Amino acid sequence: MHDLLLVFYLIFLAAGNAFLIRAVYAARAAWREDIAPFGRKTSSLQILMRPEAFVRPEKVQAVRKFSRIGFILLLLCLAAVITDITTLI
Repeated sequence: MHDLLLVFYLIFLAAGNAFLIRAVYAARAAWREDIAPFGRKTSSLQILMRPEAFVRPEKVQAVRKFSRIGFILLLLCLAAVITDITTLI
């Protein structure tokens, strides 16, 4: 059981991070012209939580879809860790 949960953890972790990175790249590709360009001071978490403030309206749904899937996969990763801990006790 432990090995299977470890595999789930690694799969969910890698897939969740890949979707979140894809969401940031999608946001950068569809950046609005009326705000400052993406830079070092731009918070990626803020972009993922409120894409409508940074992304052109026609691309907001795509960024939201990638970020939601990424967050759900990371929650599943956390669930695999919690399940592993509770089965060891």
